[in-house]
Amino acid sequence: MAIRHRGNNASSGFTLIEIVITIVVGGIVVAGLASVLNQMMANAVVPRSITQAAFLAQERMEEVYFTKRSAGFDSLVSASFGDETPIDADFSSYNRYVIIEDDEATACSAYDPGDCKLITVTVNDAGDDSVIVSINYTFARN
Repeated sequence: MAIRHRGNNASSGFTLIEIVITIVVGGIVVAGLASVLNQMMANAVVPRSITQAAFLAQERMEEVYFTKRSAGFDSLVSASFGDETPIDADFSSYNRYVIIEDDEATACSAYDPGDCKLITVTVNDAGDDSVIVSINYTFARN
């Protein structure tokens, strides 16, 4: 008895060479994606450090404001708020500085000289001392 073949069976599956090419192309795509994801993760650190620095600067400004409210306007002197280099163990990659000086700007023109103080809180990178965030606020005697 003779065996009959119906049609061409060559299209019924994948050849070994097609599978190898698919694996190689897939590997190249995955390697490219891994490189892009690695770069994205490296760049994600910068916004996080800026956000953290802004929080630390705002926190210190609120401490200055609380001091003004509790101890009075005359208690606002730079020596009351020492430099934090680094801030503490939890934020050891940041330095924080407070500068308090008399403000004679036009924003204080309605006040007598010495009745306005410009408060500057700066948060730096402890590694290279570059400024990450600096905020200014003017307090007036009231």
